Amino acid sequence: RLLTNLAIAQYKVDNLNESLSSCDKALTLVPQDTKALYRKSVILTERQEYEDSIRCLEQALAYSPEDKLVDQELKRVRGLNSQSNRRQRDICRRMIQGSTQERIPQVETGGNSSGKIVVLIASGVVAITAVCLGLLLFKKT
Repeated sequence: RLLTNLAIAQYKVDNLNESLSSCDKALTLVPQDTKALYRKSVILTERQEYEDSIRCLEQALAYSPEDKLVDQELKRVRGLNSQSNRRQRDICRRMIQGSTQERIPQVETGGNSSGKIVVLIASGVVAITAVCLGLLLFKKT
């Protein structure tokens, strides 16, 4: 109980890393501590680590199924997670669509440069796709 109170005090002074550490210590001592799980989820949500936050809330709800506050927070964080995922997909989609729709001005080289333009466009699409996949994979870890 002392560690969960310390965690909320650290959270209120914007010391998220220490607050998270206090929650983890409390959960090491009492893994079914719903208050520590809830507070940990609040910190994780603040850090936009929605999937980890959802796992904490689901665990808290499993230990205390009648807890309305945990249930409401779980619904809220799931919504935030959905919005975040949708935004990331839209950004990636726009980056990919934008790169394929952009036209590179053809430079007069005296020869056929359309092959070079296709290679440049394809390279740009591959690079943007790699960045998007990297963002999605980073979010999952």
